[in-house]
Amino acid sequence: MKNSAAAGSLCQIRARNGLPPRVLLAEDSLAARILTAALLRRMGCEVDEAEHGEEAVHAATASHYDVIILDIEMPVMDGLAAAAAIRDLGGDKGATPLVALSAFLADSAQSRHWLSLFDLTHAKPASREGLRHAVEAMLELNKREPETPAALTTTPAMVSIPDRLIDHAAIEQMQQQFPPDDWQMLMNSAVGEMLDSFEAIARALALQDTATIQSHSHRVKGLARTFAAPRLATTAELLETHAAKPIPHSSLNSGVEDLRSCLNRTVCELRILSAA
Repeated sequence: MKNSAAAGSLCQIRARNGLPPRVLLAEDSLAARILTAALLRRMGCEVDEAEHGEEAVHAATASHYDVIILDIEMPVMDGLAAAAAIRDLGGDKGATPLVALSAFLADSAQSRHWLSLFDLTHAKPASREGLRHAVEAMLELNKREPETPAALTTTPAMVSIPDRLIDHAAIEQMQQQFPPDDWQMLMNSAVGEMLDSFEAIARALALQDTATIQSHSHRVKGLARTFAAPRLATTAELLETHAAKPIPHSSLNSGVEDLRSCLNRTVCELRILSAA
């Protein structure tokens, strides 16, 4: 876990004590974590980063935070388990405002487990404006109330394959947050994670390991949404859905080939943008 203070000239949000808010961010995707942490720092937060829920619990036990943001789908310990462990700390630490980041906000069966854990839920990807709204809302909390968590935003249903490979306006907004070298590093990291996940999908296809296909399709979907690649996000979501059902292996073959084709084109365009 690493720590970094916000740049002084850009400090805008303040905690009740007048100091920059201390935020703990737990996100297993390196690229998504770099992007989200940078957005938080630009708005004036001091950010500690954790790679998974267990690391987040250790950090929350050792330090005080004004807000804790937990991705739900993480290895080692997921966001729900981490939130429960943090609440079990009791006292001020156990009452720290918690924000859930998830691509599954529409899953009402899962969301029932969030009622006593999270103060706010936010669909991924988290935009600059959405993050600011979430942090400001959490700083206004006087105490944690065991009510249904507020849904700051919801994940829109995807019913058709988008025409655009890349949302250039969204990419441009993200790019403005980073120096050129850092931006290229971030994009390379995102592309690398997508390609690594596809390699895992291809290996799993040969073994007919649908659980791994589902897991890594979900990972590609999250990265694609975070880095403004709508067609890839939808293609990965379709494969994720297919892998979750008892369907013929040939259908998975087709879905994996569709993902391969879309990923290759998306990666080419993202690499061009990262060098621009």
